[in-house]
Amino acid sequence: MDLTIDEISRLLRTTRSTVEQWINTMGLPAAESGGERRCGSDELRRWLAAHKIAIPDELMTAGLHEQSPLPAFADALARGGIIHHLPGGAKNAVLAAAVKRLTLPDSIPGAMLLQRLLEREELASTGVGDGIAIPHPRDPLVQLPAPLVALGFLEQPVDFAAVDGLPVYAMFIMASPTPKIHLHILARLFFLLRKPEFRGLINPETPDGLILREARQMEKPLK
Repeated sequence: MDLTIDEISRLLRTTRSTVEQWINTMGLPAAESGGERRCGSDELRRWLAAHKIAIPDELMTAGLHEQSPLPAFADALARGGIIHHLPGGAKNAVLAAAVKRLTLPDSIPGAMLLQRLLEREELASTGVGDGIAIPHPRDPLVQLPAPLVALGFLEQPVDFAAVDGLPVYAMFIMASPTPKIHLHILARLFFLLRKPEFRGLINPETPDGLILREARQMEKPLK
């Protein structure tokens, strides 16, 4: 959703001149449209986060009901990649090792993402059963240009206090720029995990390319 300068100033409870200064001197992205400068809600969220300016609740949900195509789970998995041989005998150590192996934008320090993951685990385990966990930050990472999912295989199973009590051997680490995209990607992942043929592929011996190809193929019927 594109926002005018006046709409941005109202959302952020600041002046029009301040927003214009951000555009002219601080790199707030804006483009001419309909005779005035506008900024997309996603770009504004990322810019505010990068400049450590509080993001109002109205902006966090702006554009969530638009009909723009939502990203595919397989694309998010291709972006995050598949990680093998994650060391660590405890949940925190495994998550730390995984974050070090992720390719993140400069605007998201690994230490920040790790802290968000650990905070989420303190609320409730992300172990969903059958040896699989889905660690993710509680809040969206608005600095992300697109959702990221990384599949990590652990060197040894680790207790995640999962719902079925089984230790975790594989985890899908998720990060998304908006709540809507997060719920969409999570729903796609659960759809795939309910398929025995996909769940059977979640094995460190399965070629990475096969996991990605099957995820993409099984996701095709979804709209």
